Amino acid sequence: MSPSILDKIRGMFGSGSEFKNPRNIIITGVPRSGTTLTCFLLTEIPNAVGLNEPVKIGRLGGKEDILEGVEQFFNRNRHTLIHEGFALARATEEGITDNNFSKDPADRKTLVRKQKVKIDKELQDDFYLCVKHNATFTTLMEDLRKKYPFYAQVRNPIPVLGSWNSLDLPASRGEVRIADKLNPKLYNELLAIPDVYDKQLHILNWYYESYTRLPAENIIRYEELVKTNGKALKIIVPAAADLEYPLESKNKSKLYDSDIMKRLGEKLLSNTNHACWEFYTPEQVEGMLL
Repeated sequence: MSPSILDKIRGMFGSGSEFKNPRNIIITGVPRSGTTLTCFLLTEIPNAVGLNEPVKIGRLGGKEDILEGVEQFFNRNRHTLIHEGFALARATEEGITDNNFSKDPADRKTLVRKQKVKIDKELQDDFYLCVKHNATFTTLMEDLRKKYPFYAQVRNPIPVLGSWNSLDLPASRGEVRIADKLNPKLYNELLAIPDVYDKQLHILNWYYESYTRLPAENIIRYEELVKTNGKALKIIVPAAADLEYPLESKNKSKLYDSDIMKRLGEKLLSNTNHACWEFYTPEQVEGMLL
């Protein structure tokens, strides 16, 4: 980003701002909680862009390299969005999407790849740039939230687990991406768990437990996002209060295996210490199993 643009942005917020640029936003969440949908909706808001997993984490090395890489990404893509109208993101050929995967139950393949994405909208220098990664940003939450406004998205754990088991994801295999590098404790805990479903529940607990350390106003709930047709995102970008994007809950999707969900639901309900109970009640979980 050129010094003149960066100076303008800093000037808009004053020297006393807690963050270098409070409109560089970090978003994370439980995988399959609707964070890709959130990025899509944010891009529907004037003077805002939401980017789905754009940072090439695997090429950045250790923690300090990743943190520096995130800052460089914000600066570089602010420049390309203002001057050239594109940014990097995981997207389809048509652009920013609300779902990474095919809805064909016989072939739920990935529809997105990391690429330059055209953002065909007018942006001011002070636009909101929201960047989402799930596992990495959750792992680095304590460092990132010191530098950026930080939001996490949650969803009822039963449809999350149903979605994991309908797709080929690290979480569905009982893995957390780059945990071996950034979170060896979690990595070794998962290695010690033989059953893949127990691994999934452990991963789910790790995500939810992480988000208990955030203020309640920094939590996005998938159910509220759908209920309000996107207006729930006003906690990130105030102009989202005017969103009226028709949304339908996928919590009881026919793409999810009801037998697997029931089995996992029984395991979850028997564990009164699971961190999901900080966000959802047993009655809300049971309601997904009916």
